[in-house]
Amino acid sequence: MALPPCPEGNKEFWNECKGTKNLPDGDKYVGEWKDGNAHGQGTHTHPTLGTYVGEWKDGKMHGQGTYIG
Repeated sequence: MALPPCPEGNKEFWNECKGTKNLPDGDKYVGEWKDGNAHGQGTHTHPTLGTYVGEWKDGKMHGQGTYIG
């Protein structure tokens, strides 16, 4: 089942949706959300350290994924 886009507004309440969060330090997460955390499939990019593409659970890398440095 495809998740709907996350609504505009407070990202702390994003639940069962797909969206993008840009952080002040330049990090970016694009993917699925649950209870305000990265959860499911997603991509986290850091401007100098690289990119992780894979599974997330409760805001942390979890399961299978690939890190590209």
